[in-house]
Amino acid sequence: MIFKQLFDQETWTYTYLIADPFTKEAVLIDPVNTHIEAYITLLAAHGLQLKYTLETHVHADHLYRLHLFAISHPCTQVESY
Repeated sequence: MIFKQLFDQETWTYTYLIADPFTKEAVLIDPVNTHIEAYITLLAAHGLQLKYTLETHVHADHLYRLHLFAISHPCTQVESY
């Protein structure tokens, strides 16, 4: 298992990358909208394909940009309300 914990100082948000090293499928949990380029770089560095993004707590200002991210990196988005 590939596991990375990322922290955004500005929003005090923890984001997690979890991936299967064999299938190369990955999930991002609670991604922050201002770090999309960093996520793309991280996925590419490990040769991963984003399968899911999970939002455990919804922030309206995060959603729009994450939906744009999903257009370039098709994946299933799961949002908790």
